[in-house]
Amino acid sequence: MARSRFLLFSHLALIAGATLAAYLDLIPHGIFQYRYADKAAHFLLFGFLSFLLRGWIGWRMAIFVPLLGAGIEELAQSASPHRTCDIWDYAADVAGVLFFQAVASGRFR
Repeated sequence: MARSRFLLFSHLALIAGATLAAYLDLIPHGIFQYRYADKAAHFLLFGFLSFLLRGWIGWRMAIFVPLLGAGIEELAQSASPHRTCDIWDYAADVAGVLFFQAVASGRFR
């Protein structure tokens, strides 16, 4: 239980740090030179967050909470000069959450 708590809070810190760095325009633009690299980051970050939350708050809330947070954050990007609100980023979040929940439920055995 302590290990999963450590993973969860470490992952939340990673997401918060990446979000803050993006808002402050501290992420080197060369990182996303590869096509769809940002979508892969969305898929993995929010999908793995959902996976980690499942054991703590159940599968329904492990889907709802990350997607609510991702949606609010995506809409907030429209107010930032360094970010863009992109429906495809949110679609990558949704796909990641659903994929990782399917993995957690054992659908891919």
